[in-house]
Amino acid sequence: MRPALFENTPSFWCETLRSFGHIGYGGADFAEVLTTAQRIREGDFDSWCDEWLPTADRVAEVAREAERRQHPASARDAWLRASNSYRSAEFFLHGNPGDLRIEHAYGASVAAFRSATALSGRPVAPVEIPFEDHVPHSTLLVLDDELGAHGHAGARRLASARIADRLDETLRPTA
Repeated sequence: MRPALFENTPSFWCETLRSFGHIGYGGADFAEVLTTAQRIREGDFDSWCDEWLPTADRVAEVAREAERRQHPASARDAWLRASNSYRSAEFFLHGNPGDLRIEHAYGASVAAFRSATALSGRPVAPVEIPFEDHVPHSTLLVLDDELGAHGHAGARRLASARIADRLDETLRPTA
């Protein structure tokens, strides 16, 4: 497939596709991904972060407003989108492990994800699973057949995608 954006930066296009892939499970919105990607300067890792952070902050504010208005489903959906946008913001920053934006965006992503899961109506719990000399932050999502085939399969795929994202980020070797 020929890139629709970032023709000269395949890694940016790949991450944009990853964000588009979250749409089907409520983890992204087409317009949010497209307009954010269009503002990013090709090949500029700081620009990537500098454009995803305000998107994530704006969507997190949508979630807070939905909570204030007592619209839990809208809040949950916005928190999940914000979580993925924060994750996208910090994705390319790991070339400089001391970059303070990593911890900010990662912490905001985890907090937004936990806010989304708290509104999910599903049993969810933070867990610690020691691995070598790390204890990655993890979330236990209890899935059952109550949602039906579509909801169950979608929830399972989204959970698997989030787990794979976190494992990638947690277990990535540092320089």
